[in-house]
Amino acid sequence: MTEVNRDQQIALGKLLREIRIFLDLTQFEVAQRFGVTEEEISLFENDLPVRLHAKIRILKQLYSQKRMAKGRYQQNKLRNY
Repeated sequence: MTEVNRDQQIALGKLLREIRIFLDLTQFEVAQRFGVTEEEISLFENDLPVRLHAKIRILKQLYSQKRMAKGRYQQNKLRNY
């Protein structure tokens, strides 16, 4: 298993925030969808320690949300073309 370095970890928190904002969701709404607390979303976005269980849930959901956001972004781009 590969270790995630600090720069990659910070990038993941930033990515979560960008996707959340792009999808016009609050931290509370994301927490409800991901099955974690609002505080854990905030901690993750700000590169602070998060329980392993919560981090795993966030990363799994982040991957699927990233794919959804990418699809929406491409659809918007085509509509505005």
